[in-house]
Amino acid sequence: MRIVKAWLPIALAISAMSGLVYVTGQQILRQGANDPQIQLAEDWAQDIQGGVQPPQLNLGNTIDPTKSVAPFGIVYDAKGVLATGSVKEPNAMSLPDGVIASVDKSSNTESRFTWQPASGARFAVVIKRAQRDGAEPYYVLAGRNMVEVEKRESHVLLMTTFAWLVAMAGSFYLEYIALRR
Repeated sequence: MRIVKAWLPIALAISAMSGLVYVTGQQILRQGANDPQIQLAEDWAQDIQGGVQPPQLNLGNTIDPTKSVAPFGIVYDAKGVLATGSVKEPNAMSLPDGVIASVDKSSNTESRFTWQPASGARFAVVIKRAQRDGAEPYYVLAGRNMVEVEKRESHVLLMTTFAWLVAMAGSFYLEYIALRR
């Protein structure tokens, strides 16, 4: 019992540090998952603001985003109705309620979130408002399947858990030896 009492603060510190390491790694991976979409959404929004009509945008090859990790683009009109897109089944990619309103309320007319439509796949998406003077706005969505990021997050969790277990066992053993002397 004396060993556990002496070891408990060390165990709490190891647990707190391990949790911090995991959360930091997970957030770096998750935030980095948005990087290509930020650039694509900004470029496509600038194209629309420059006069390009949504059907003429180069949104990339048509893909099935549930099976590919390639970025995809979708453009919605002011009512949230699909205008054009680079996904095979665009009707399955209707926006969740409130997304357009949150973009309009945002100071930078942009929203970033994790989206899981009915397909079950999870996507890191960035949606940006694009509006020419006096015209109805469009909402440009750039997304990418998160399957690879989720694999990396699982790997970080596994490594952190292993390091936590080793540190806990090692610190308990060292405390045990120190108190036995």
